[in-house]
Amino acid sequence: MAHTLVIVESPTKSKTIGRYLDGYKPGLYRVTSSVGHIIDLPERELGVDIENGFTPTYEPAARKGKVIAELRKLAKEAGEVLLATDQDREGEAIAWHIANVLKGYAKKGVPVHRIRFNEITKQAIVAAVQHPEAVDQNRVDAQQARRVMDRLVGYQVSPILWKTVSRGLSAGRVQSVAVRLICEREEEINAFTPQEYWSFTGQFGSAQGESFEAELQRIFADAATARREAGNPKGGEKPEVRTAVEAASLKEEMEAADWVVQTIGEKQVSRKAPPPFITSTLQQDAARRLGFSPKKTMMVAQQLYEGIELENGERAGLITYMRTDSMRLSDGAVQEARQLLTERYGPHCVPDKPVVHRGKGKAQDAHEAIRPTSLGWAPEQLSHSLNRDQLRLYALIWNRFLACQMVPALFNQRSIDLLGGRFLFRATGSVLARKGYLEVYEDISEVEAPEDADGTKPAAKSRAVAKAGAPAIRNKTIPLHIAQGEAATLAELAAEQHFTKPPARFSQESLIKALEELGIGRPSTYASIVDMILKRKYVELKERRFFPSSLGVTVNHILVNHFTQIFSVDFTARMEEELDLVESGRDWRSVVQDFYGPFSAALSAADSARAEIRAATREEVGEACPECAQPLIYKHGRNGRFIACTGFPDCRYTRNPGSDTPHPTETDEICATCGAPMSVKHSRYGPFLGCSRYPECKQTKPFDLGAACPRKDCDGKLSERRSKRGKTFFGCTRYPACDYATWDRPEKVACPSCGFSWMGRKTGRDGDTDLHCPRCGFSQDGELLKQGEGPESDAS
Repeated sequence: MAHTLVIVESPTKSKTIGRYLDGYKPGLYRVTSSVGHIIDLPERELGVDIENGFTPTYEPAARKGKVIAELRKLAKEAGEVLLATDQDREGEAIAWHIANVLKGYAKKGVPVHRIRFNEITKQAIVAAVQHPEAVDQNRVDAQQARRVMDRLVGYQVSPILWKTVSRGLSAGRVQSVAVRLICEREEEINAFTPQEYWSFTGQFGSAQGESFEAELQRIFADAATARREAGNPKGGEKPEVRTAVEAASLKEEMEAADWVVQTIGEKQVSRKAPPPFITSTLQQDAARRLGFSPKKTMMVAQQLYEGIELENGERAGLITYMRTDSMRLSDGAVQEARQLLTERYGPHCVPDKPVVHRGKGKAQDAHEAIRPTSLGWAPEQLSHSLNRDQLRLYALIWNRFLACQMVPALFNQRSIDLLGGRFLFRATGSVLARKGYLEVYEDISEVEAPEDADGTKPAAKSRAVAKAGAPAIRNKTIPLHIAQGEAATLAELAAEQHFTKPPARFSQESLIKALEELGIGRPSTYASIVDMILKRKYVELKERRFFPSSLGVTVNHILVNHFTQIFSVDFTARMEEELDLVESGRDWRSVVQDFYGPFSAALSAADSARAEIRAATREEVGEACPECAQPLIYKHGRNGRFIACTGFPDCRYTRNPGSDTPHPTETDEICATCGAPMSVKHSRYGPFLGCSRYPECKQTKPFDLGAACPRKDCDGKLSERRSKRGKTFFGCTRYPACDYATWDRPEKVACPSCGFSWMGRKTGRDGDTDLHCPRCGFSQDGELLKQGEGPESDAS
């Protein structure tokens, strides 16, 4: 009996599926891998026949000739071919291309079928091979439409960037919109004008001697109006104190007032459990909680999905498919979760009916949310089978899935309004009454309150969030024995000056959230969008926030001004919706035509305006070339921005921005080998000193920042370096003799505690920074930080 050939796209996936099928029917199935796409558009030409309905020209992908030959050979020997690629558009396209390259090679009458599964478990794989299907041509066409549109943009816009900015640049249909969002956010920040405002916090005492804090909420016209309208939520005015003079006057008035407890409010508030993960929320939470980039999250999730060799020798796919926007959960998975929760935490933690979470209307509910494939593999049982990253991500998915089927957390909220003269102060707090889902999935504390409409962040809005394991108090302790109508004393009053803040720069997680909310990209593309704009150096990631590079600003300026509609948020989101309609049956060529009409017009206009674009993006330094007296301008090259002479190629003068000497910059350092000056040079690992006589002399040495190594037994200095993953860190120039390294940038500020010559700038996830001493641990706010924590292993 001829065997059945099963083709997947990943070697790891083939091992896991092969194990299951061997156990199902030994010797009947042979599983092999295509190792990704085997067919693609040509590398060095457009490959799209625009005049013939945008027909793509396909050819074997790079280095896939041997793979195709092997698949054809195996197909000749098979009695059936099953295509078991991933279930998204890319997976469907891979299956379609494989089916096409096997035509004429498989035996006559041998069927080529598609099988689909949401998880790589024995039950799911066996069910899939028992119910083979046809390739979904609509899903293939949706992928073709996206690929063709992306190719049109990449191959036709990029040459304009080459001719006006720098060779090697490229534009992406969706990635360019992400860069636009980052650039526009930076413009908002630069245009922002801080506004002064003042908040008032009082330390009050009750008749029973209890002390508590309250904050100013409302200001009334006079004391009589305050007594009459204090119970009206809309009574009085919201405090808008803008100057120190006004604040001092009000403070004096408050201190002279007699205070009374106006009202006491109590209520119970519930907080619902979060829904199970979809791709975007997994990437956001993994960034927030684990510090993973979207690319790393998807890489680790792929490993968990495709299969892990467990300690007992079994190979298992541990999570469901990780590219999904559906929140649907199978009935069996929900019942398994409810049973486990009842056993672990008791029936009071599980609602009477299963919790159903609803996603957005565009979600593909044929898929499932991301969840463990079996609750029989608890994270603590897999500590010897998974590496650290795999275990942390698996635990995150496990806990989120359990939490989504638990009862809400309950909080007892208590508020006290105090009236003094024409001022209303309020003390608020909440105590965790029932943990609910917080038993397994803690909320992360919000460092700052959301801004008011005018951009202010009143202290009254600061929030403390419940932590699983201990009751949470919002603000300060609230008196339990105070009574309405009793007198209160104002022991101390603080007036604090603040300034409104600009909108925050995007982090990786907030950018993905914005893309999702705006309808830009889809689950399978979020990670690649972020990765691509970083690789192209259009943006930089500093202190966990995106900053547009000067190159990114220049490219964005060209695209926004000359391809206004094509790279707009609305148009890009509408094209994503059109691609979704193709998956439902709409003709893909008409969708590409709807895109190409305005795109072609913009392309023609931009091509005609190349000289204008070049002039508009030309940025003069304001200096004459010291060698030929022609103007100097800023240009972009492979290693970043530099200053060059407009007389090129006759004059080749260049230098680094901020330097008065030619590029590469010569220093006062002398080469120990030949005596020539050493120059500042750059590699992908950061700046270094190299002999100016290179390549005749190849002497190099680390480029130090003038910051001494904090280790007492070391006379080295710190140099700026980059890890294998491209992250900037600072390490001792005596490495490997001294392995000191830190992520924190040295600042020339002497430690006020021990007098050490510099302090490190440490940035929190909220973007706030503080300085801390690398030698004694002293920090700017007086809090001792953990010592001895350096970069991850890839730093060395």
